[in-house]
Amino acid sequence: SIGSMRDANIGSRNLIAEQQPELMKHAFSGETVFIPPIYSDVPLKDASGRLVERAATMFFATPLHDPSGTVVAVLTLRFDPVSEFGRMTLTGQMGASGETYAFDRQARLLTESRLEDQLANLTQYFTAESRLLSMRISDPGGNLLEGYQPVSGYPQWPLTRMATEALNKRDGLDITGYRDYRGVPVIGTWSWLDRLGIGLATEMDLSEALKPYHAMRRLVLGALGGIAFIALLLTALTVWLGERARGRLQLLVSERTEELRKVVQAVEQSPLCVVITDKAGNIEHVNPTFTRVTGYEAHEVIGKNPRVLKSGETPPEQYATLWETILAGKVWHSTIQNRRKNGELYWGSISIAPVHNAVGEVTHFVAMIEDITETKNVELALHELEYTRNLALDAAQVGLWSGDVATDNWTWDGWVNRMMGFPEDMAPDLEKWVGALHPDDRDKVLEDFQAAIRGEKVYDVEYRVIWPDGSVRYITARGKTTFDNTGKPMRIDGITY
Repeated sequence: SIGSMRDANIGSRNLIAEQQPELMKHAFSGETVFIPPIYSDVPLKDASGRLVERAATMFFATPLHDPSGTVVAVLTLRFDPVSEFGRMTLTGQMGASGETYAFDRQARLLTESRLEDQLANLTQYFTAESRLLSMRISDPGGNLLEGYQPVSGYPQWPLTRMATEALNKRDGLDITGYRDYRGVPVIGTWSWLDRLGIGLATEMDLSEALKPYHAMRRLVLGALGGIAFIALLLTALTVWLGERARGRLQLLVSERTEELRKVVQAVEQSPLCVVITDKAGNIEHVNPTFTRVTGYEAHEVIGKNPRVLKSGETPPEQYATLWETILAGKVWHSTIQNRRKNGELYWGSISIAPVHNAVGEVTHFVAMIEDITETKNVELALHELEYTRNLALDAAQVGLWSGDVATDNWTWDGWVNRMMGFPEDMAPDLEKWVGALHPDDRDKVLEDFQAAIRGEKVYDVEYRVIWPDGSVRYITARGKTTFDNTGKPMRIDGITY
């Protein structure tokens, strides 16, 4: 280390070079890289304010060049994996046992487990300190929660099926069941993100997922959507953290002229397309990423207007808004579909900012564009998945309903209205639903419903309803109640057929 916020680090071997030497080599070869969580070289405070030895930390690293273009140093910025990284996986939690977590090439846990209360009772296998980087995703051979005693010590446990497949770069889905790091049978889906060097897994206890079959189908589809959504969020996180890193560098270079030169070189190596134009919109500079994304060499576009990339798919009104915003001195953000040199269409997430001179006049514009074509393709796939799911529900003539117990807010779809004899577009009305129940069934239905909310039984009831024309119809309803950590009911969700 040749510079640090802590003087004691000067002259010492950097912890990234010690723990992630390959990623450090990539940084010295000219790449801006994401360093997944590694062990900190100094104690760090946890959420309770307690100093923790060998706590997890993560970095962004970007190369610094001399005037000849030679990489002379690497600048790193530290981030907290719990607050900046771990919270992204919280969106993948489903049901009472579902969790989404990240792991590295050594199958070490990179995010906090949702099941900390269970792991706290297994300290003979899992340390009570922070489990980030200290816990391998390995299979004990049996269910530890049910008292299973492993035949070998923790270091000898093999990786779980999910971890083995992911580390071999094989994305997958398993709904037949395999053991997780607690030895509990689970279903799961996983994906290995080789560019970032991390894996993502979403798992749920098999016992919860199989009750009932139709609920399992929705949960599996939810897991697939969850892993894709997490991948999108992780991509967004990478860009967002990159933006934060650049923002901090700009603050530092405003105070130190020498660092300004280094940051300019770092921006030139940015993974985003960078385009600089004059006030009239004529291109003055593009970075190498622009050539890789669009296919145009710098000499082919210098002096020309960015309209050479226009696909004809973007409405003129969007361009009008663009110019109105940036000429007013504001930053413009949007998504545009452009055309590469070979004629292929691609999607770009673009931000354009004005550059002012010393007296506040706009002299240039800087555009940063990320190629999000793959992300758009994932979005289209998710829309297609949702469309297919709705077709399946319509074909099965199954109605979906749910209720928020705390707010007494209820929702259901058009199939429920049809079965009750209500207009298909009628807003959910609990009083009308109760009123349509057959008088001989009403007390039993409401009694079973309240018992299900209290957690005394699963809601599974067949009852009769009276349609407005006086005819009697038979309906079967099934539902499951979700409770918070204190056992208080939060919501109930179910189906009607």
